[in-house]
Amino acid sequence: MPSSDPWADQPWPRHGPTCICYACRRRRRRLEREALMEPRRLVDSTQVAEHIDTLLAAGWKRIEIARAARCSPALITKALRPGNGLNASMAEKILALERTTDVRRPG
Repeated sequence: MPSSDPWADQPWPRHGPTCICYACRRRRRRLEREALMEPRRLVDSTQVAEHIDTLLAAGWKRIEIARAARCSPALITKALRPGNGLNASMAEKILALERTTDVRRPG
């Protein structure tokens, strides 16, 4: 059974994520590159923008929406712009907000 630890196959016990030898630094760079190349789950922001518009019409402010969704106000502004992709988990958090939610006590 393969281990989920990328350092498990190291032949020397002292090598690992904190080692500064050439081989370990090279492996860390490779692992970082692989992590960057994983596809991001982006969704279209039109449905989220419509929901944010509904919340704004109900009297919410952008900062209150951001606070309740536990994200930055800049993300709310970005979601309102047409054609932007949005992280799927953030879209779910924003869509989960209801107009009747108390904005002073998110969560």
